[in-house]
Amino acid sequence: MTQMKANTTAKAWFSIGEAAEQTGVNPVTLRAWQRRFGIVIPKRTAKGHRLYSQAHIDQIEEVLGWLDKGVAISKVKPLLKGEAGATQQDPTCSHSVIADEQTSFWQVNISDLNQCCISLDSSALHRKLGELTAIYPFNVLNTCLFLPWLADLSKGSALSCEDKGVQTWLAKELADAFAARRLALLQEHQPMTLLVNIGEANDWQPILLSAELSANNIKHQSLTIKELGQLSRLVERTDCQQVLLIAPVTFNSKEAQTCQWLRKTLLNKNQSQVELHLWGSNAANHNSLLGLSNVSPPTLLRHTLTVRSAAKVKAKRDEHDN
Repeated sequence: MTQMKANTTAKAWFSIGEAAEQTGVNPVTLRAWQRRFGIVIPKRTAKGHRLYSQAHIDQIEEVLGWLDKGVAISKVKPLLKGEAGATQQDPTCSHSVIADEQTSFWQVNISDLNQCCISLDSSALHRKLGELTAIYPFNVLNTCLFLPWLADLSKGSALSCEDKGVQTWLAKELADAFAARRLALLQEHQPMTLLVNIGEANDWQPILLSAELSANNIKHQSLTIKELGQLSRLVERTDCQQVLLIAPVTFNSKEAQTCQWLRKTLLNKNQSQVELHLWGSNAANHNSLLGLSNVSPPTLLRHTLTVRSAAKVKAKRDEHDN
């Protein structure tokens, strides 16, 4: 690993935290890619701190592109273009072989997780989840692993029987697995986001959406309410800057009117604007009814990160003034 002189300019190089914020890949994963797979090798300062150039940032994005296609992280290095020490792509590499390998890789992991569920083996389940979350960004795991795996479980095709009880057990275990990061974020001084589910959760969305927020370092509380009318009172009790309402499958006209009223009310909460967005897999189906534009999860996350950055600047300014 190459050492850099202490006078390296800030504009030319990024710390591991800055690289993580730019790419969405957390520092733990970047370190794991470097140590275990020889991918994205940073420079070092005289004191040993990692520094990433724009070429490194581009390579991280390239890695993410392969991961989004389902390629296992252990198979990515030969496919890279050669930036920052990576090897050239093998010209004999067959795309059909890659497709077969990636499908097999994720199916093997899904089978392993199903076996954990069948045997109710919490230790093995958490160990497997820990291994995967250490080397894959959450959005990759969500697309390639969690969504297909949990959809299959919901259909009852992966487990035999008893299966409602097993799903209840799994929901608690997954919530526990993702809780540590969310609880750590609650200790930080940044704006709060409320993630709100209406009624009993009949799918895995609340757990996965909460995990996605945590993976993007967004401080949030997860709540379940029986009816929309409760939301305004709950918001009044918190200092939140954004409400993400998990859109239900059905949304009648009365609920639509209540949602519109809530949006106007929250925008004028204590003279501070609190945005309310529909989020989740059913959001797009209801936005036309509410006269709202479709907002993708990445857009919501970028908005939250922008607000969070502004809050940090204000906090530093207030600290300096004091």
